[in-house]
Amino acid sequence: MSEQQAKPVKLADHLASKALKAVRLPKKQEEERLIRGFLSRIGVENYELAPRERPDFLVSANGGVRIACEVARYFSDEGPRGSVERRFFRLWTDFALSLRERLSEEHLDHLYGAVHFREPKRTKIPEPKMFVEEVVRALHSHRHGGVISVFDPETFPLLAIHVVQISVRDTSPERGILCGAGISNRDRLNRRRIAYGSK
Repeated sequence: MSEQQAKPVKLADHLASKALKAVRLPKKQEEERLIRGFLSRIGVENYELAPRERPDFLVSANGGVRIACEVARYFSDEGPRGSVERRFFRLWTDFALSLRERLSEEHLDHLYGAVHFREPKRTKIPEPKMFVEEVVRALHSHRHGGVISVFDPETFPLLAIHVVQISVRDTSPERGILCGAGISNRDRLNRRRIAYGSK
C-alpha cells in the first residue's frame, strides 16, 4: 500500500443526479466553470481569466493575446417561445432541490431515490409543494431504503394518481444527495394501472 491514503470515494459524485449539482452554482461561477472547460478542451493551458460584464470574461493567453468571451447556453430546440428542453430541465431541477431541502429538514437527507411516474412524458409536476410533502411523508416509513409501490389514495392522493413507485436507497453516512426523477417503462406502467384498478 502506498504512503498516501486513498481519497475516499463520494457516492454523490457517481450518481445520476450529479448533473443537478452544477445547476446550483451562482451564475458567474457556472459561467467560469463553462469557460474553463472550453479552454481546456481546445488545449489552452496558460491563461489568465478576468471576470467582467459584457463580455463575461477577458482571457489573456500566449504572451498577451486577449480574447473577449461571452458565455451563452444554446439549446437545439430553441424557438420563438424559448427552449422546451430548458424549461423541462429547470422544472425537474427545482423539484429535486425543493425535495432535497424538505428531506434535510426532516432528517431524511441520507436517502437517494427515483420517482417513477405513470405518464411517460411528464412535463409538469402536479401541485409541486403538495407533491413534495407527500413524497417526504412516504419516505418516513422507508428510512433505510426500499421500494414504495402502493399509495393510499386518502393519505397520498397525488402519488396514488401520478406515481408508479418510488425507489429509495440509504446513502449513509453521506447526506444531501439530490434525488432523481424517472419514468417507468410501458409494460410496468400498464401492469400498475391494472393493479390500481384505473382505466
